[in-house]
Amino acid sequence: MSQESDSEQIPVSMLNALLYCERRFYLEYVEGVMAYNAPVVDGSLKHQKPLQSSPAMHKRKKEEKIKTRNIFLGSEILGIMAVADILEEANGEIIAVEQKRGKAPRDEQGNPFAWENDAVQVCAQGMLVEECLQKNLEKGIVYYMGSRERVEVPFTKELREKTLNAIKKAKELAETGKIPPPLNGSPRCPSCSLLPLCLPEETLYCKGQKNTPLSGTIALSDIDLGKVLYVQEQGAYIAVKGESLVVSHNKEEILHQPLVDLSEVVVFGNVQFSTQAMQALLQTNIPVSFLSVYGRFKGILQPEISKHGPLRIAQYKSALEPDFVMQMAREIVKSKIHNCRALLMRSLRAHPESEPENDQKNSEDRINEFKNDLPIMRLKDLEEKTFSAKTPDELRGMEGAAAHIYFQNFSRMIIVESKSGEFDFNARNRRPPKDPVNTLISFAYAMLARDLYSAILTVGLDPYIGFYHIPKHGRPALALDLMEEFRPVIADSVVLTLINKQMVTPDDFIRWENSCLLTENGRKAFFSAYEQRKLTEITHPVFGYKVNYRRAIETQVRFLAAVLRGDIPEYKGFIIR
Repeated sequence: MSQESDSEQIPVSMLNALLYCERRFYLEYVEGVMAYNAPVVDGSLKHQKPLQSSPAMHKRKKEEKIKTRNIFLGSEILGIMAVADILEEANGEIIAVEQKRGKAPRDEQGNPFAWENDAVQVCAQGMLVEECLQKNLEKGIVYYMGSRERVEVPFTKELREKTLNAIKKAKELAETGKIPPPLNGSPRCPSCSLLPLCLPEETLYCKGQKNTPLSGTIALSDIDLGKVLYVQEQGAYIAVKGESLVVSHNKEEILHQPLVDLSEVVVFGNVQFSTQAMQALLQTNIPVSFLSVYGRFKGILQPEISKHGPLRIAQYKSALEPDFVMQMAREIVKSKIHNCRALLMRSLRAHPESEPENDQKNSEDRINEFKNDLPIMRLKDLEEKTFSAKTPDELRGMEGAAAHIYFQNFSRMIIVESKSGEFDFNARNRRPPKDPVNTLISFAYAMLARDLYSAILTVGLDPYIGFYHIPKHGRPALALDLMEEFRPVIADSVVLTLINKQMVTPDDFIRWENSCLLTENGRKAFFSAYEQRKLTEITHPVFGYKVNYRRAIETQVRFLAAVLRGDIPEYKGFIIR
């Protein structure tokens, strides 16, 4: 029954997911996606409590009833497996008990009953026990912890057939390699932990199957509200103590941060980790990015990447299709030029601080306001020309021309006059940057590329296979592709904020030979402004609801994944109004 087989056994919990929503089953089982919201975490903790007080396969007598917890069961015949919460034995009868965190539903007469997906799950467990012990089970129990009620589930012929059909359907969906469509207007979606990853309303909208305004529930998701911890104290040591991360230097504790409040850790230069801290971060799905002391990206420690091989195969195939590559390249370049022009217009207004992030002027009003500004009109012309471009090389030429115009006018957005001329900007230079403004721009681009790299790994794509940037050894082409549309609105905006609000001064830079570097205090000021910018809310250009830039980055990557697997028709770049 439990011997190795070429056919993979489906966990019975996935049958529960299948009957709740076929799309959820596919995301969790086939693509290996998992998200945590309050109900999921609470349910996990409630399942762990009895296991902590009672070891696996340990029997306890209570009023002539024997309870065995945490039993692994598997069947090659049925093609399923389970870790049963509880098996109860009394008077020669065996009952499988499945625990659920919520309250039991009630019929019109007020009597509790089990949800269909819960009933199928406990029935599947019962069928596994029957095969293992060669003994028929008449019923199972679903224990709803929220209302503390035991609901009896008779293993009727109808329920058994429904369970077998669910197993068959699960196998068929897993083999198709095609994600099911999202539910339309279902009350199940708002409480689903996968809502921010599934994007049901957005997918239907992109397919033209939903014309009503979107609710914007994904923008309010709490799965990514944790802090980003930056550690740049050279010689610092990171350990774990209880449920918290502890940062010390010279054996003196300088920071105590609960893991539950973290979403990511970024370390610079010579920072040490304990093995226990690394394991705790991996177990809590918190990635760690490693950069040089000057901000050059080195690599990332991240939990196992997505197991969805077909998604990456689709990415590789699409990268070889000229039409798809051209459509992606056009969206990337068009969006970048548009956002450069929008930031330039916004910054050149007489009172840039008085304008909200989402003003209500339409595009024609904005253009008329700057119709005599030659650089802005040239950027508008280049944006429009992207529609007639025939090749990626032609688009690269347009992008290069636009970047030249944009950086020629970058100094017009700097409103602070420096007596020493430290913040004068004449042209873009890098590797290494030679002045404070270019230093800030290069550092901002490096941090933005790291964010896109991490988001791409989280979604399950290959960061080194892009569609616009030519793949080269060591170049994360896809991260560079997707960061283009965010360069002006996040990275350049942070640079301008730091300078114009005098959050950095000439003392925050070190000049060495022909290069310019940020000091530790300068980097601290940058991190503060950068994280604040990512939390800035805007109106999503496609869906019209409020979303912060941090969420928008991940959403763009997930939309690309949806395009690659055929879930939505085409990719749309991220543009600001």
